[in-house]
This record gives sequence, C-alpha cells and structure tokens, in this order.
Amino acid sequence: MKIDAFAAVLMVYSLLTMGSIVTLYVSFRNGMDTSGRLFFYSEILKLPMIGLIVSGSVFPEYRTLLVFVLGNAAYVLSETLVGLSLYVLTRPIGRGRILGVSACGLAVSLFIESFRSSHPDWPVLFYPIVFLGISSAAYAICRFCRDADLSKNVFWVLLTRLETILMVIWSMRIVASLMGAPVTPTRDGALNVALVAVMAAINVFRYIFYQSVRMTWVPADVVQENILNRQLVRSYREKNALLHKLMAANRVLGVSSLASSLAHQLSQPLTGIALQTEVVRRDLVRAKGDEASIARLDRIAFELGKVSALVHSLRRLFAAPDEPKGAFDLKTACSQIVELARASEKGKGVALAERYEGDLRICGDELQIQQVLVNVIDNALDSVAYGARGTPSIGVAITRSDDSVTVTVEDSGGGIAPELLPRIFELYETTKSDGLGIGLWLCREIVRRHGGEITAGDRPAGGAVFLIRLPAGRPAA
Repeated sequence: MKIDAFAAVLMVYSLLTMGSIVTLYVSFRNGMDTSGRLFFYSEILKLPMIGLIVSGSVFPEYRTLLVFVLGNAAYVLSETLVGLSLYVLTRPIGRGRILGVSACGLAVSLFIESFRSSHPDWPVLFYPIVFLGISSAAYAICRFCRDADLSKNVFWVLLTRLETILMVIWSMRIVASLMGAPVTPTRDGALNVALVAVMAAINVFRYIFYQSVRMTWVPADVVQENILNRQLVRSYREKNALLHKLMAANRVLGVSSLASSLAHQLSQPLTGIALQTEVVRRDLVRAKGDEASIARLDRIAFELGKVSALVHSLRRLFAAPDEPKGAFDLKTACSQIVELARASEKGKGVALAERYEGDLRICGDELQIQQVLVNVIDNALDSVAYGARGTPSIGVAITRSDDSVTVTVEDSGGGIAPELLPRIFELYETTKSDGLGIGLWLCREIVRRHGGEITAGDRPAGGAVFLIRLPAGRPAA
C-alpha cells in the first residue's frame, strides 16, 4: 500500500468535508430548511466519492467498473444538489421536482457508465460536459437571482464567480480530452494531482461562501433562524416589529384625527338645526299651534341634544393633549424610517439615497413626525413600483436654513396627476384602488400641528417630490 500525493490531497479534503457536514448539522439543528438540507446531502455524497477514488488510488486492483459507477454517480448527484440548494433559496420547489432532477442526474451518470467497457474514453469526455452543464445552471441561478438583496450579497457574488471558475475548468478538460490528452482525477501525474487540489479548494470555498450567505442574508418571506444568522434574524424581527408599531400608531392617529374632524364638522350643523327647531317651536307656542307638532319639535330638540352631547364627548375624547414637545434629531428619526423601508418587501430593488446637512434638531413629537415620513416614503415606494422611469430610486434629503428644516422626498415614479395635485392633501383623495385617502391628509394635519407645511409637486425629470418644512430647534451648543 502506497499513499501518494494524490491520495493525501483527497484525504485532507475528506476531513474538511466531514467538518463541513458537522458544521451544517449544528448550524441547522433547530430545523433545516430545504436549501440547507440539500447542501447537507451534497456534502455527505462527496465522502463515498472521495473514499472510492482514494481506495482506487491506493489499491489499483480496486479500480473496478463498480467503483467508477458509484463514485461518478455520487459526484453527479452531489453537484446537482448544490445547484438545487441555491435555486430553492429564492424559488419554491416541491419535493417531486427535486427528486425528478436528482433522478435525471443519476440516469445521465448511469448512461455514461454504460459505455465504459466498450468505449473507455467516452466517459472522460462526457462527464466534463455534464458538469459544465450543471455549473452553467448554477451560474445562471446565481447571476439571475430574483432577490435584489441576495444578488448584491458579497458572498453570493463570490459564489457566482466560483461557478464561473468551474465552468472554465470543465471547458478546459473537454478541450484536453478532444486533443487526446485528458486530465482526470484517477490518472497519475502532477497535473492530475493539481486538478484534484484545485477542485477540492473550490468545493471548500463554495461551502464557506454558502454558509456566509446564510449568515448574512435573511429571506423576507420566511425567516429561518439558526445558530449562524440568529443575531441578524433578531434584528430583522425588531425592525419589522418597529414598523408594525409605527403603522398601528399611524392608523390609531388617523382614526383619532378623522373622528375629531368629523365631530368638528358635525357640531356646527347640529347647533344650527337645534336653533331653528327652537325658533319654530317658539313661533308655534305664540300662535297657539298644534300641540302634537310642538311635542314632535320637543322630541326633535331632545334627540338633537343627545347627538350634540355625543359629538362633544367625541371631540373631548380625541382632542390632542397640550403636552410639551421635546427636541429630537430629525436625521436619526429619518434614518430609522429609511432603514425600515430598505428592509421591507416594497424596498427590495429600490435605490434609497440619503443626504443630511447641518444641525437637524427640531421640537415636536418624534413618533408623529416619523409617521409622516412613513406615509410619504411608503407612497414613494408605491409610485416607483408601478411607474418607475429607469432604475427605481428614492432620494431623501434634509437641510437646514436659519429658522426651518426642510425634508425633501423625491422618487422616479410616474409623478402626480395634474388634476389631483391641487387637492392631494384633501381628505378621501387617493390614487390607490384600495386607498382610503387619509394618509396624506393626516400628514398635513400633523405637520400643521408642528407649525410647518407640506407641499407636493412633480420633478422636471419625472417623478414626484414632497417638501416638508418644520420649525428648527435651537442650534447645538
């Protein structure tokens, strides 16, 4: 028995593979998702393939047809599962399709092996073609990823480049086979040992990059917590919780303002009706009119009194308390909302730019101002989602003049319809099919309460722009 450099390289690779299997199992011990499970199985399948190749190298008499069949089939299936594990990260796929694709890979391997006895050189040519096809599919999966955040992930980009390197290697092996100088891991020679070392390194780095992706990226629809991304998942959930609280508070404040406005609008007509009723009753009494009519007027006056009392109670219930307004940093408040927008489903694929200049402290209710920003930025996200001109983009800028702070929110959407622009902040005005027309009206009410103003318009280059001007706080000492 002689352990050469070829076998030594494979033994080291087998130890690294066993380490990756253990790490994957520990990482997903709380429950593997489909992608993690497929990558886990792909690592397991590498072990019998390595063992069969090493045994054939150390013991030449073991280089039988069965060893070639099992080793190559395991490697084909392993590479197929790697591609599937990348695919299911962003695309749902059923167990039936996974089994079908895996069965196809095994069938192709067995078909190639059927020629080994009669045409020994054919598998040397056909296997690189098969692996080139698998690597090309994995490259396409990475290159044309549906998730905007994942496509920008640095480790996902590295995975894409790794698949490109694999495509080059398989192409070189195809060319070498066609030229009559095949390079295979089962033949002696320094070049073959180098090939095995390079392939082992690529597989190790692919495992590292895959684990890194799972540590640094969380899918928006299903948050799978594991030991690797636990902190990231918790931060993601905290952001979602904060966003939900802001939106819930926004709805409550909207209902409050709407109820207060309706109570104010109803109080004057009710007062007028009550006065007119009293005048008619007094005239009937003086003229000694029909007692039944006077009784009906009394009943109307009584019911009007109850309605007026209800409206008065409603106004007191939803009246804004005169609480002292504290100073806060508008830059910090705005940055939090922008980060929430980036993390939301609407924010994926949208370029959100920020620019802050000067001392941006103001006096007021920070939560209410954040609710204004939530509404305006959410409208901008909707606008670029349905009518973006070029790359969907939103710009948020805050600048300070002597006595005011101006928030500018611009988008690359379809802009504001000319007929809607004059009344865009009016109650019940909306361009959304499922909108209530309360959001921008509420923004105007909140800004007015803070002594500011909000305006909207169209950008010359296309898209809408909202300007929020608020009184500046005291400059920092």
